[in-house]
Amino acid sequence: MGLFASLFRPSSTRPTAPEPVLALDGVIDEDDVARLSVEIRLDAKGEIPAVVPLLSPDAKGMVRTLKGDLLFDEAAQKSVLAKAADWGNDYCFDYGHAMLSPAPGSRPADNEEAAGWYRLAIDGTNLVTQGLSWIPDAADRLKARKIRYVSPAVRFDQKTRRVTEFINAALTNLPATKGMRPLVASRTNEPAPQETSMLKSLLSLLGLSSAATEDDALAQIASLAAFKKELVALSGKASAEEILSEARGWKTASAEVQELKKEVFALSGKTTPAEVLEDVKREHLGPVLEKLLRALDACLDEALSRAGLKDGDVTSVERIGGSSRIPAIGDRLGARFGREKVRGAGSLTAVAVGLGELARRRFLS
Repeated sequence: MGLFASLFRPSSTRPTAPEPVLALDGVIDEDDVARLSVEIRLDAKGEIPAVVPLLSPDAKGMVRTLKGDLLFDEAAQKSVLAKAADWGNDYCFDYGHAMLSPAPGSRPADNEEAAGWYRLAIDGTNLVTQGLSWIPDAADRLKARKIRYVSPAVRFDQKTRRVTEFINAALTNLPATKGMRPLVASRTNEPAPQETSMLKSLLSLLGLSSAATEDDALAQIASLAAFKKELVALSGKASAEEILSEARGWKTASAEVQELKKEVFALSGKTTPAEVLEDVKREHLGPVLEKLLRALDACLDEALSRAGLKDGDVTSVERIGGSSRIPAIGDRLGARFGREKVRGAGSLTAVAVGLGELARRRFLS
């Protein structure tokens, strides 16, 4: 036995459908508020749209509604168009699905009144109207914003939720389809409030003034994309995320250095770097350097783990850069890998020598 799944009270005289019927509008509960998206604007002549989207699935082919999701995929498209062709008649817009569920005490003539006529077509993945012609009275109501939304009524397979047949569409002010676009946004071509607010937020994020235009925003986005691409190329990193990760590391290291300076002053009892240098001794640096030495251990652990090596597998340790010549670092490396393995005669020139060798291979070989 068929199920009529509408928030309107079904007519007791309407025959039972072989498949569930879903009318995607009705009186919605307080918590079930439809989410609106960007409004469809009037054209340059102030006319209402000639093509109206009826079912607009997402990337997964689902039409999201307050009465459950429906599947409108390629199979559903073929089924709907095949049944429309077999029926052979024009479809109509009615008011509030009065044709499907007449209001108690209403006149039959009122329930059968059409607001517009059309045929069905597929545009991409969307089911849309084709050859739409509005009844003058309905067109006037739309332009005056007395009615703003379209609500389709469809049959669907109860197990798969796939749409199988399109019945009709109604003009309504209470759509159950989530993100339904209003037919008429305003009486002018001015952007809707949601669009204006979104553009202002975007301009602010891009560092542009509120007087900037949409074209200005697009130009700024293009410029930022080009800058990102050039930055990644110059850095030698694989992505902008790698650059950010390294920059965050520098920031953290800088903060640690400032904390170390405070510890040095506290331990020495001095207030300026010059005073500290007068009395600083090697034993004073031990507690201060301990945090850096622990960080060094962590880096070594990670490097060896990634390489699949143990401490005993290391045959030579090359110290690169001026900081590597700090005696405490040499002692730490020697204690871990063996003092005879720790080298650093060229620690101050190793980077330059390596770059020179890279240039020789690339340009002279």
